[in-house]
Amino acid sequence: ISLKLTDFGLSTFISPTEKVNDSYGSLAYSSPEIINCEMYSHEPDVWSFGMNIFFILLGLDPYKNTVENIEEARRLISLADVTPIISRVQKCETFYVNIMKECFKKEGRISIEQLYSIFIDKVQQ
Repeated sequence: ISLKLTDFGLSTFISPTEKVNDSYGSLAYSSPEIINCEMYSHEPDVWSFGMNIFFILLGLDPYKNTVENIEEARRLISLADVTPIISRVQKCETFYVNIMKECFKKEGRISIEQLYSIFIDKVQQ
């Protein structure tokens, strides 16, 4: 099984040990590290993966119709407050809700390798 992810060219390559603080991508999929101009490695990729799961399950932009304006979305993201998002997916399969919760943790966020392992285990069940 091969798992490939893409972001349609809105990214840059960084090595596993490299840290950057540049901003790439769109607001709806941006992580707290990007919004807060913090140094990061692959944490934003995991956050965006969670946002993509949300989009795939519901077909909706993560913050559309849940916040009043872009600044409110930016504030929620900066605090890693995904309450508006998680409240919209509670009826989805628990497996995916739990994956999203792991992807959206501000501290102790799941790694890309752990995500890969979880999905491989799920496919092989």
